[in-house]
Amino acid sequence: MVSNSGRYTVAFNGEIYNFRELRCQLEKLGIAFRGHSDTEVLLAACEQWGLDKTLKDVAGMFAMALWDSQTQTLFLARDRIGIKPLYYGVVDGQLVFASELRPIVTWLGRLPDISAGALAAYLRLGYVPAPDSIFQGIRKLPPGTWIAFRRGTLESPNAFWKLEDAATQGLAAPLADVDDALNGLEKVLSECLQQHMIADVPLGAFLSGGIDSSTVVALMQSLADKPVRTFSVGFRETRYDEARHAAAVAQHLRTDHTELYVTERDAQEVIQSCLSYTMSRLPTPRKSR
Repeated sequence: MVSNSGRYTVAFNGEIYNFRELRCQLEKLGIAFRGHSDTEVLLAACEQWGLDKTLKDVAGMFAMALWDSQTQTLFLARDRIGIKPLYYGVVDGQLVFASELRPIVTWLGRLPDISAGALAAYLRLGYVPAPDSIFQGIRKLPPGTWIAFRRGTLESPNAFWKLEDAATQGLAAPLADVDDALNGLEKVLSECLQQHMIADVPLGAFLSGGIDSSTVVALMQSLADKPVRTFSVGFRETRYDEARHAAAVAQHLRTDHTELYVTERDAQEVIQSCLSYTMSRLPTPRKSR
C-alpha cells in the first residue's frame, strides 16, 4: 500500500489492534482516510510521526517493510514479542527479506550453507534463537526492533521495545496490594482481548484447561454476546491428555466446545502426507546470477 503523499510504501503482514484509536488521533490532525484498514492507519502514522514513534505507539503483531522514497531507505520492523517472523540478508549488495526462508532460497537459486552455531543451538534448544537462522548470512530480525537499509548499507538494528525495560519499570513501581494487582491484571487483559476480538472472520480459542487458556476464554466469554467457540486436542493413549480438563472448563463457561482426539496411529499416518506436502512446496531454484 502507498501512502497518500506517495512518499511511503509498505508491505505488511499482521494486525494492528489499536488502529482505531490511532486513526482518531490522526483525524484530529486533519488527516483523511480512503478506507478502513489498519495498514492505511499505519502508513499515515509513519508519515505523521516517523517510524520509531509509530512502532512505540502501535499494539499488534506484525512484520513489515517500509520504503521511504524521499530518503531512498528501506526499513524492516518486527513486533515486540516476535509473533511474526522476518528473515533478511545482504547478498552481492542487495537486500533480500521474507517472512520465511523458502522465498529467500528461491531468490538465491541455491541452498545457503548451514550455520554450525545455529545447528548446535537447534539441537540444544529445539529452535534457532534470533538473530541467527539455520543458514549462514541469513538472519532473523530480533523482536521489538527495526533496521534500515540505506544506499546499499545495512545499518545496526534499533530496539523500539525491550522486555528487560518493561520488567525494570514494573519492579520500580511494585503493587503492594494483591487485590490491586489482580484487578489491574484483569483490566489489562480485558482491554487487550476486547481489541483482539474485533475481526472480520469468526474467532475461537484453543483451550487446554490450564490457568492461562482458561483465563483467556473466561474473559472472552464475559465480553461476548454468544458462546465463544473453543477447541481442544486430546490423546487417549497417554497420561498427558488435557482434554477432560478443557471440557470441564468449557462446560462451566458454557462455550461452544469442539474436541479432537488424536491416536498414535493418526500421528503415524499423517507423517508421510506432511513430508509429501513439504516436498511439493520446495522452491525450484532458478539459475544463479
